[in-house]
Amino acid sequence: DGWRQALDATLSVISERKSSISETKTSAVAATSLVGKGAEGALETLSSLVVSATMEVASSLPEDMSVMAEHILMSKAKRGSMHDSRLVKGVIIEKRLTNDKIPRHLESVPVALLTSPLEFEGPSRDSEIEITDPQQFTAFIDAGENYLEQMCEQIISSGAKAVFTTGAVDPRVLHSLSEQGVFILSDVDNIELKNISGATGAEIVDLLRSLTNDDLGEAGLIHVERRDGAEDIEERIIIDLCPHPTIVTIEVGGANDLATEEVIRGLFDSLKATTLALRDGFVVNGGGHIHCIAALAIRSIAEGSAGRERLAMESFARALETIPFTLASNAGKEGLDTLLELRATLRNEPHSVVGIMSDGEVGEVGEVLIPAESLISAITGGFETASSLLRVDQVISARGD
Repeated sequence: DGWRQALDATLSVISERKSSISETKTSAVAATSLVGKGAEGALETLSSLVVSATMEVASSLPEDMSVMAEHILMSKAKRGSMHDSRLVKGVIIEKRLTNDKIPRHLESVPVALLTSPLEFEGPSRDSEIEITDPQQFTAFIDAGENYLEQMCEQIISSGAKAVFTTGAVDPRVLHSLSEQGVFILSDVDNIELKNISGATGAEIVDLLRSLTNDDLGEAGLIHVERRDGAEDIEERIIIDLCPHPTIVTIEVGGANDLATEEVIRGLFDSLKATTLALRDGFVVNGGGHIHCIAALAIRSIAEGSAGRERLAMESFARALETIPFTLASNAGKEGLDTLLELRATLRNEPHSVVGIMSDGEVGEVGEVLIPAESLISAITGGFETASSLLRVDQVISARGD
């Protein structure tokens, strides 16, 4: 019961202190989530990319859909520094092309997506064809050639200038389409095909004969980047400048693979926080500011309680203050002294926006913002978990075990 009263007081404090999201606050949420994730060296660049990627997707999604972190992909540039990171309004596929005649640079490209192979498919069972004269053999060969030519004509007539398929592509089809300036990529992964669909707006078609102009999407640019890899030549297909992408990619700069992975983890956390703030619409100040204010409010209410619930409420307040204590300790400061200073400051100046800054000192945290829903979920989840354990303990005690 004491914990429940403390939880209600905490939620009331959050409700009073939360503010509506804005463009400036969205940037602050993105930057706050990146602090301590190995991204401080390019904090402004990376937080700007997170916001740009989120807004780009949000503007392209239907009104009944909300932007999620899963709408933004990550890719390693494997060169440069974090400052060289950039937003690709589309997707990046790391795959080497099978033919040097395939165009390497196309602009304003109609895109077709297929799940069927572009080759002559033989019978599914072993079979034999009996040929009694050379003309029959020639006719059989010509029929196969005609079938492949019809495939090429079907693609050309649809208006597609780039074709991505999960199946194989016959070398003759590949050669013919490449000669006509069509980009073609075979053996594309199903997930990658869905990502290309989200970026370009193209429909995924199961049968080539069903392909029409209405199924095509659009990419502003398809560019093949070629460079020396650790063992061999590497190629990356960059599908960029899509007009209305619901899937975009942040290309993270940096030659150090381990450092880049750490930055990517930080970016994903930042995307989670930013998209949640946009969906919920409210943010609160971080740095332990809300936690300490809630703890003070709980202690004030507890003073009016004459029962043992007061002890539970005080334990709830101590648990909340673990956050500013840990933030100060992680920055190399004396956690208890810093917590006492923060507590005194908020008692004397209840309307000030102070908390634990990134250097561990007590200071202004007006630009340190986190999603209100994230904090509510964390505290409510902690209460529910602890209460469930307490109920189990009571049951075991009642049984005498």
